[in-house]
Amino acid sequence: MKISMLFKEEVRNLDENFTAGCERMFINDILLLNSKKYLKNVYTTSKNNLHSISKNRLHSIPYPHELIPFLYKIIERFNINKHISSLVLKFTTCVLQLYYASIFLINEHKSDQFYVYQVPAVGIFFPDKTVVTYHNFCPNLDYVFNILFLLRKDASNIRLLFVSDSLYKHFLHEYPILKKCKCNVLHNAADIKRFRPQQNKTKKISFVFLSAWIREKGIYMLPNIIRYVNRRYLNKVNFVIGGSSRLWSMPDWQYNSYNLVQNKIFRLGEEFVNVKIIGETNYEKIPSILSNSTFCLLPSLWAEPFSLLAVESLACGTPVIAFNVGGNKEIIVDKENGYLAKDKNVDSLKKLIIKIISDFNLKNYNDLSSSARLSSEKYSAEDRNNNLINILLDCNG
Repeated sequence: MKISMLFKEEVRNLDENFTAGCERMFINDILLLNSKKYLKNVYTTSKNNLHSISKNRLHSIPYPHELIPFLYKIIERFNINKHISSLVLKFTTCVLQLYYASIFLINEHKSDQFYVYQVPAVGIFFPDKTVVTYHNFCPNLDYVFNILFLLRKDASNIRLLFVSDSLYKHFLHEYPILKKCKCNVLHNAADIKRFRPQQNKTKKISFVFLSAWIREKGIYMLPNIIRYVNRRYLNKVNFVIGGSSRLWSMPDWQYNSYNLVQNKIFRLGEEFVNVKIIGETNYEKIPSILSNSTFCLLPSLWAEPFSLLAVESLACGTPVIAFNVGGNKEIIVDKENGYLAKDKNVDSLKKLIIKIISDFNLKNYNDLSSSARLSSEKYSAEDRNNNLINILLDCNG
């Protein structure tokens, strides 16, 4: 069996030293299929810094990302009707995905299987050979799915993989037609052996944030939270903030929207002695950072599909504090391996953190930490890898 892989059409960073989330799983899948000698070729549109696959197996497909902001400017300039502008943007997105899938298939149409990340348009051409995995909910896919089932009577042969039950249910609610497809839930998974608890946690209660500095990840809440907590517990707690807006490579126009929050984060480090800004962090250091922290902050307000960082943190015995959204409630059991803020706002999270600090008890925390470690074993990389291989072999008949 020869499998060709295609990563989603967004501009993303694929750097083994710094990337995380779905990029990390993509790299792991490359390594897995390569080790099994199933991998034929890999295609992305991102900036690449991958050393674990040979150069002749990594290809880039140019993608006209700037077309979308260009259309936004035209819509704003000519004050185009919102309904019409929405249709134009959806149509453009659909056409671009068809273009991206077509370039991939022109080169790889002879492969036995196509394993793609969030590009269902590949299935329009070869539904019986296509496996699509989803790491988040992508807007404007209704056009692609409608075309898929309109053009192909065998469209139900496409196999869809979702990283959480929450994401799977979300898709079925939005696109009931997908009930005809072969769907599986394939959770993100961590290498449990790499992420081990350590005994040298600091005496102070420490909170760590390790993610992209973008609105979806809740980074904009941290200044409010830290100032609120420090009014009462400045000498009792520490905050570590890792990451940056450039964890993902994006068009320049998008970076500009993150400059304000990024400046606020750096000012926190200058203003408070208990705030440490570590910025972009080598992936090899993340197990140590998580293990030496008391809690991991995951303040995403959007429906976080299935956070790889949350699983890695639990594997280190570090409970996770998050909102009760998306896949978080599948990973985190409130007061057993972490805490879930029920109301989706910054005030709810601030009050929860204050309560955690005021009620902190070392014995109870050790129980929480042990439970966190045990709960992570449900998401081992070995189990996920075996499931993925079985799914791909099944598709190959």
